[in-house]
Amino acid sequence: MSPGLLRGVIPILAMPFDTQERVDLDSLHQEVDFLIDTGVEVVGFGFASEAFRLTEAEHESAIRAVCEQAAGKAQVLVQVTAASIAVAVARARRAAELGAGLLMLPAPVLVQIDEDDQFEYFRTVAAATELPVVVQDAPAMTGTTMSAALLARLPTEVPQVVGLKIEALPSAPKIAAVACLQGGQGGVLGGAGGVDFYHELEHGASGTMPGAGLPEPFCDVLRLHCEGCRDQARLLFNRYLPLLALTQRSLDTFLWVHKEILRRRGVFAGAHLRRPHEPIADLLRADLDSLLSDLLPYPTPEQEKQP
Repeated sequence: MSPGLLRGVIPILAMPFDTQERVDLDSLHQEVDFLIDTGVEVVGFGFASEAFRLTEAEHESAIRAVCEQAAGKAQVLVQVTAASIAVAVARARRAAELGAGLLMLPAPVLVQIDEDDQFEYFRTVAAATELPVVVQDAPAMTGTTMSAALLARLPTEVPQVVGLKIEALPSAPKIAAVACLQGGQGGVLGGAGGVDFYHELEHGASGTMPGAGLPEPFCDVLRLHCEGCRDQARLLFNRYLPLLALTQRSLDTFLWVHKEILRRRGVFAGAHLRRPHEPIADLLRADLDSLLSDLLPYPTPEQEKQP
């Protein structure tokens, strides 16, 4: 894999818990199989995988389990979050030992640094392993704002960087700015749950990293757009837009909705969140019921061809 070639749909794994709030590895194995069956080539750990609610041992166990389950079928992207170069390097090397195929590096969390120090952080951590790296621009989660100029620099000047995940809102204009500075070489993916994916594609994105509950419409929207069927891509995306908007109410809403969808699809045993978490209101459950009534089951290619 080389700079500019990262593309496609990379679902971010949801983290299943059982009724005792333990990590449910059986459901996690099923999630990996489910995602691979949809045709994706990479599955990822990100903020939506809830490392912030896991112990270090649980997090490593989950990474190991996913890498073993995906071996020979898909690559595993592992997010490395830290507030220092030393910790990020240690975690990056450990992810590589556990079987990761790619790393995703957000800016250092909670630390306000200038662009020269941001560049040095990414350069140093990326050089710590031989794995390709995706730089994640997620200011809402890290507290650090990255300029389009810095983002465009990284794939050119840091050999390990093969992609950029842009989820600073609004994402589409920033993706357009980065893509323009890069000369349209690609490797720019959207995030933020895929809520603006169609516009991201229109402005130079080569993929996205959505939640794990419904990866299929993102795969189909990307395929249609790449085939030049932009109207069909837009209409398909618009059908799922109310559901994507629903997930944006809060982080816990996003997490629960994707877990509940996976439960309804027979992938997860439950949709449990680890405490403390935001209450799941009856209104949210009712809104999700209404939306999913005509979105599930997702039609197979054979069903789509039927009149």
